[in-house]
Amino acid sequence: MKKVILNIASFLLFIGFTLLLLISGQAKAALPVPVVKCISVVNNGSISVSWTVEPGSFDGIRIYYKNLVDLSGGTFDIGSSIISTQVPVTNALSDGYEVYLKTFKSNSPPIPEELSDESLHAFSIKLDVSNVSDQKGIARLSWNRINAAFNGNYTIWRSLDGVIFNDVGTTTDLNYDDILNGSQFCMDDTQVYYKIEYNDAAVGSSNCNSFSTIASGLFKDGNPPEDPVLSYVTMNNGLAEIRWAASTSPDVASYIVELKDASGAWNIIGNLPVTNGNKFIHNPSSTLIDPCNTILTYAVRAVDICGNESDGDINYLKPHNNIVLSGETESTCGRSAVLTWNAYQNMDPPVSKYIIYRREVNSTLPLEFLHEVSAEELTYTDNTINPNMAYLYKVTAENGIDRKISSSCELEITATPESLDNFDMNYITVANNDHIELFANANPAAVIQSLAIGRSSTDGGSLSNDEMIPWDGSNPVEVADFSAEVNSTSYYYTITAFDACNFPLATTTVFRSIFLQIAPVGNDRYRLSWNAFEGWDDTYEYQVFRVVDGVVDAAFPELLSSSQLVFVDNISGVLASSISYYVEAVRIDDGVRSRSNEVQISADTQVKLPTAFKPGSDNSITNTFKPLLRFFDAGSYSLMIYNRWGQQVFSTNDPTKGWDGLVNGNEASAGLYAWVLTFNDLNGNKTTEKGAVMLLR
Repeated sequence: MKKVILNIASFLLFIGFTLLLLISGQAKAALPVPVVKCISVVNNGSISVSWTVEPGSFDGIRIYYKNLVDLSGGTFDIGSSIISTQVPVTNALSDGYEVYLKTFKSNSPPIPEELSDESLHAFSIKLDVSNVSDQKGIARLSWNRINAAFNGNYTIWRSLDGVIFNDVGTTTDLNYDDILNGSQFCMDDTQVYYKIEYNDAAVGSSNCNSFSTIASGLFKDGNPPEDPVLSYVTMNNGLAEIRWAASTSPDVASYIVELKDASGAWNIIGNLPVTNGNKFIHNPSSTLIDPCNTILTYAVRAVDICGNESDGDINYLKPHNNIVLSGETESTCGRSAVLTWNAYQNMDPPVSKYIIYRREVNSTLPLEFLHEVSAEELTYTDNTINPNMAYLYKVTAENGIDRKISSSCELEITATPESLDNFDMNYITVANNDHIELFANANPAAVIQSLAIGRSSTDGGSLSNDEMIPWDGSNPVEVADFSAEVNSTSYYYTITAFDACNFPLATTTVFRSIFLQIAPVGNDRYRLSWNAFEGWDDTYEYQVFRVVDGVVDAAFPELLSSSQLVFVDNISGVLASSISYYVEAVRIDDGVRSRSNEVQISADTQVKLPTAFKPGSDNSITNTFKPLLRFFDAGSYSLMIYNRWGQQVFSTNDPTKGWDGLVNGNEASAGLYAWVLTFNDLNGNKTTEKGAVMLLR
């Protein structure tokens, strides 16, 4: 019975304790949690904390704080109606602090004190200031976040006395680089003070701001100012006018104008105050430079009131240059002037067009618009002038957007007709056995703008001109006639040169190509015949070449006089898959050659095989067994030899190799051996021949 009563008492005690816990838990959960609104460092070294809290039943606020350096800290309570206070510390100007809050409610025992959940932990803003570089011209500020919920803007305040601060910028980052410009920073060791202000209305009242510690450093304005940006360079009466957009740096005092020399180095040619209007007039002729015929490249840099110079990278990488206009003072036909100029670089927006202006030298009128070309065109041919009359030209580069205009100097041109003093054919030759190439010498070749080939297959007196061929004025003149049927006939040729106005300048003498023909005359002899090469007045000779399997025979060329136009060749001792010929006329004094077409002997495949052979014998009987073939496809060749039991004793695909009577290095027995020969003729037809040969010992 006692045990039962004891168990009931324990149960009732458990139920009571559980109810007490539930009541206590419900009360704690009901306490509102404070929301930290601001945490600021105060000048006396304490921390000011502000918060908001939802209405509810609680007795006060408990504040927890901890030094983040030595981890010391404490707690204290304040009333429930207070929404801000100072944490009683004295070193917050040097050490960072962590703070959080709870609401509490005191209860009479045995119910314990009730506490809310912790607020978000807040951290005082500790500011660090340092120099970015040796120039001491940039102060780098960095600081910590109050907590993850504080994601608003930071305002940067700067002071020279630590008392009066001015707003110098804002950021949402946790760092900021303050570029120091101005006369107050020109001297070394200027003490500059900073503090950071945070305000985020989403966290609480917009009237509450969080301030950091005050930090300072020694600084000097070593910051180069921003580069000015070149606008354009133009030529006025032989002087270069350079214009630019002002530097965006507020403390610029002057500008340096530089000119690049031939070595690529930049040299200062002017230093002018900022009040000069962002314009500089340069007289290059004072340094013995002709500005109208020399491309001049300019850059501009800025100098601030502390003497710091901009680095020039903007204009060094994108310099501007003048336009140099040039042209032919003697045109090729007396009725045109060819103008060329250099591209204007780095105008912004880019150059979209070039405009050419012109007037007669003796006219009192200003230069008038003549023509417009795209930005990709740097040349123009004026075909509207009169020969032997002087004209003035100039070219301008424009972008068509903001009226930036760069003008060249004026250029005087008198179009005087120019003649072709020397123009004659040097030689003609058959090339690759499929076309004829013509070579001519010209002086001066630059006047030639186009060519026309005159051709006839019948005689040299009625040559018809083909279509005009553009020519770049180079020498020698080289043209090709791919329509010539070089294996059917010879051709007579002339070349006529034309100037830029399509007027004929000169026509070469008539030249005739060599057309070679071949015909069999019996007994392995072939007759070569060709027409006389025409065009050379000098002494020349003919050389006949025999080509065996693609290689010129070592016994050739045969030399013939210029009067010999026939040659008979005996090929009875020549064994090859192909035999062809060509003839060259060779000028004796300088070795210039004119080649004919190449002709090939077209014949049936010829096969000869010995019926017996004796290894090691003298010339009375062959000492190897090898078929003798001509006019066949060497790549299809196959020879196999068998003994009387049908065993293969020799095989080869090389028509130059024969059987020497050895089998695996040992002498084969005398006797009769069978052979099988396979090859294709030159038309691709396959042939297989069989027979027997006697091996003698």
